[in-house]
Amino acid sequence: MIYEEYEKKVFDWLMAKHEQNPEFTFSVRQVASKGARKDYFIGTKKSNYFQTTFWDIHVAYPGASGDLINLVFKFTNTGYRFRFEFNQTKDPHNEQNRAALELIKAAKEDIKQLDEDNFYASPETNKSEYYHLKSPKRSYEKVEDMFVDLEEILPQLISIVDSRIDEIKEEYPKMHAHRITKDEFEDLIKKMERRFEKYSDTEEEEKADEMDAIEAPKKQTFEPPLNQILYGPPGTGKTYKTLNHALAILENDKRYLDDEDYKREHLHLQFNEYKKNRQVRFVTFHPSFTYEDFVEGIKPDLTTREEGEGTDVSYIIEDGIFKDICNSASESKKLKSKKVGGRPLMPEEFFKSNGYHKISLGNSNRSEDDIIYDYCMKHDLISIGFLNDVDCTGADSLDEIRARATEKGYDSTHFGIDAMHRFKNWMKEDQVVFVSEGLSKIRAVGLVKKKGDEGYFYDPNSELPYSHFRYVEWILKDVEIPILDIYHRKLSQQTIYMIGKEHINLDYFTVQEEDENEEKRFVLIIDEINRGNIPSIFGELITLLEPDKRANGKEATSVTLPYSKKTFEVPSNLFVIGTMNTADRSVEALDVALRRRFNFTPTYPEPSKISQPDELDVNLTEMLRVINDRIEYLIDKDHTIGHSYFMNVTESDEPELELKKIFTNKVLPLLDEYFYGQPDKIGLVLGEDFVKVKRDASQSGTLFANNFKSQDPPADRIVYTLEDPMSFHSCEPFRKIYE
Repeated sequence: MIYEEYEKKVFDWLMAKHEQNPEFTFSVRQVASKGARKDYFIGTKKSNYFQTTFWDIHVAYPGASGDLINLVFKFTNTGYRFRFEFNQTKDPHNEQNRAALELIKAAKEDIKQLDEDNFYASPETNKSEYYHLKSPKRSYEKVEDMFVDLEEILPQLISIVDSRIDEIKEEYPKMHAHRITKDEFEDLIKKMERRFEKYSDTEEEEKADEMDAIEAPKKQTFEPPLNQILYGPPGTGKTYKTLNHALAILENDKRYLDDEDYKREHLHLQFNEYKKNRQVRFVTFHPSFTYEDFVEGIKPDLTTREEGEGTDVSYIIEDGIFKDICNSASESKKLKSKKVGGRPLMPEEFFKSNGYHKISLGNSNRSEDDIIYDYCMKHDLISIGFLNDVDCTGADSLDEIRARATEKGYDSTHFGIDAMHRFKNWMKEDQVVFVSEGLSKIRAVGLVKKKGDEGYFYDPNSELPYSHFRYVEWILKDVEIPILDIYHRKLSQQTIYMIGKEHINLDYFTVQEEDENEEKRFVLIIDEINRGNIPSIFGELITLLEPDKRANGKEATSVTLPYSKKTFEVPSNLFVIGTMNTADRSVEALDVALRRRFNFTPTYPEPSKISQPDELDVNLTEMLRVINDRIEYLIDKDHTIGHSYFMNVTESDEPELELKKIFTNKVLPLLDEYFYGQPDKIGLVLGEDFVKVKRDASQSGTLFANNFKSQDPPADRIVYTLEDPMSFHSCEPFRKIYE
C-alpha cells in the first residue's frame, strides 16, 4: 500500500465513525502546496507520516509545532503505526498558552494509565512539556489490525482530554479549547472537497505546478561548514536559529537559512522527525560538564543478578553524546555502502521474523573474552557459557533441561537452566539474533539456522570455554550500532532474552530510493558552548574536528581513547553547530584551538523583526534601536540587547503590561549586570524615568554620625535607585527613550 492509499484508508475510517456518530469530528488539511494538493491530512510523504486532531485549541507560541494534541500516523516498509502526541512550551507567554500547558499536564497521568508500556515523557529539563502514547504494536502488517487497537484507545483518550478541558476552563474561563464542532467540521470538509475538485483535472494541476515552479525557487544545495558557532549578544535568537541551520544541513538546502521561506511550525515538524530518527542531538555546556560526559567515561551500573538474588554494582565504559552521535554517523556510512537500489540491507527473513533475541558472546569489556566473539564470527555460530558439562541434545523443554542439570548436581533453580532453555528451545530457524557490545551497542546481527535437522549442538572439546552452540548466518559483523538507533532503550546485562518486535526500529536497516545518492547527515547542537571548559571537554578530539582530519579526509587522523582503548575518528557526515553568548565571554577570550577549527557566524539584534501591536503606543523597533546604539557607544556591540526579548509583546493579550514585565524582569537586570556599580549609565541608556537620584552630595551631611571625625570623610557622590516599570501609569517613559 502506498502513502496515498494509507491516508485514504485512515480518512475513510474516521469518516465512517463520523457517519455513525455525527458528534465525532476531526481535522483535515486546509492549505496545500505542490505535491500535497490531494492530501487529506497535514504531513509529508517524504517522512511517511500524517496527522489529525480532534480539538480546536489555540496554541500560537513562537515556534509552535502543529496542534497541542495530535494523532500521528506513520507508514514505512515494515508496516503501519500510530501515536498520540502532546506538546506545549514550558514558557507560555499568555493565558491561553498557560492554560494549554496546564491541560496536558493534568491529562498526563491518565494518558499514561492507558498503556504504561507504550508511554513516553520527555525529561523535566526539556523546554517543552512533551509526551506521547504509542500504538500497542511497533508496526502492523494490516491497517485493519491497527484500526482495531486504535478503536479501543481513541474513545478513552478523547474522554480524558474532554474532561480535563472542562476542569481547566474553571480556572481559565477565557481559554479557547473545545472539540471540533459539527459546523466547523463540515466547513473543513467542504474546503477540502473544493481543493480536490480544483485539482482533479490533471491539466489544471500541471499548470499549477508550473506556476509553483516559477514562483518557488528550486532547492539550493550548498556546502555548509562542518563546524560553526553562532555568536552574538543575548536574545538574538542564536538557539532559535540552530533549527534553521540544522535543517539546511540535513536537507542540503540553503533556503532553510532564510526564516521567511518556511512557516515555523513546518520547520518544527521536520526538525522533530530528525530528532526522533536520532540524526539531531542537543546538549548544553556548563562549567561542570566534562570529557566523561561528552566522549566516554567510567560510570557505575546497578544491575540485577541473572540468578535473581540481589543486585551488583559494576563499572562500565559509557559513551558520551559526542561519541554516540559519531558512532551513529559512522555506522550509517558503513550500512549505506551495502544498500543498493533502494532495497533493504537485510534479507526478507529479517523483517518477517517472528522472534528477535539479544545475546552476549562473552564480556565485551574483557579482552580475554574476545576469543569467544572472534570464534563465533569465523565459524558462523553463537555460544553460551552455562551448564558446560550438561549435554542438552534432544532436551526440547525446560523440564528436560532441568532434569539433566540436576543429575549433574545443579540446583533445580539454577539460573543457567532457564538461560539454556532460551538458547536451545526459544530460538527458532530464521529468527534474528543481535549480539551486544556492552549495554549500548550492537556488534553483530544474524539469522538462526540449522544444519540438517539440528540447529543446536554440544561440543565439550571446543576451543572455547563454552560447550553449547547454535548455527547462525551472519548478516552484519564487526559493527558498532548504537542500540538507541534501533531500540527504545539500553540493553540489560542478562545474557540472553527476547526483544519485542514492536520496539525495534526496522526502518534503520532500509533506505528510501530518493536518498540513495545522498549521504545521511547528522547534526550535534551545542548550546552555550563557551560556558564549558573546552580543552577539558574535547581533550585530544579537538584535532579530529578539522575537515581534513575527519575519517576519509586528506589527512585522516584517529586517536586511541583513554578508557575503552579503542581507535576513534570523527566521521565526515557529522556537523557541529554551537551557540555562544558574547556578553558572557567574548570571541577573543575563547580557546584559540576551538576558534581555529570553527566558522563563526554573527547574530546581532534585528529590531525590524519585532511586530508592532496596534494597541501599543510605543514604537518597539525604534526603542530597541536607540537602546542598542547607546549600549554600543558605552560598552560595545557584543553587549547589546536582542530582539527576542520583545517578541512576546506582540503575542500578548495585554502588550503594555507585557512590556513592563520584560523591562522589570529582563532588561533592567541585564543592564544592571552590564553596568555593575554604574547605575548612572543605565540612566544614560533609558532616561530619567528609569533611574532616580536617591541621595546626592548635599544630603550626605545628615547621613553619618556627627559625633565622630573620620580621617577619610566620605567623598561627594550620588546614590541612584532603579525604578520599577510595573509602577508606570502609562507608556510615556518607554516613548521618551527614543523621542
